[in-house]
Amino acid sequence: GDYDGYVVKVDTAGTEIWSRTFGTSDWDFLKNAELLDDGSIVACGFTYGDSSVHADGYAVRFDPAGNVIWSFHTGNSGDDAFNDVLLLDDTLFFSGYVSDISSGMRSGWMLKASKDDGSMLDSAMYQLAPGMQFNAIEADAAGVAFVGSEEDTVHQRVNPLWGAVNRDLSFAWRG
Repeated sequence: GDYDGYVVKVDTAGTEIWSRTFGTSDWDFLKNAELLDDGSIVACGFTYGDSSVHADGYAVRFDPAGNVIWSFHTGNSGDDAFNDVLLLDDTLFFSGYVSDISSGMRSGWMLKASKDDGSMLDSAMYQLAPGMQFNAIEADAAGVAFVGSEEDTVHQRVNPLWGAVNRDLSFAWRG
């Protein structure tokens, strides 16, 4: 397509093991990746593959040899993206944002998917402030912590945002 995702797997010395360019017939961007215990890689970002107007969150899993195991894209009516991915037990957690065309609002977004086949297990949107997004996530036994940003339209700036959601994606707290 016009722009494609690019993934490179290297060893500890930085020697390339394999590289892959992939994507749809339109624009595809990768923002982060997670190396799994079995040597496979899950990468995430966004694609315009089904719409030249609005982006969807996009994820792809490669086996240790670089072959695609599965991929999926999903989103709302506006521009949507995955910014980060992590594995917690056997579940992948994706963070990012979803946008709604009718309201013009952007919400923080968390999605859980099966690491085995990429099927969506759960999804939640969080409208804690205007124009928010979750940029990075980390997890422990209690849940998933996030850092992100929110728009301050009164002062014309972007403010930091942090907090946590529980493993079931229910909202836990905000800093």
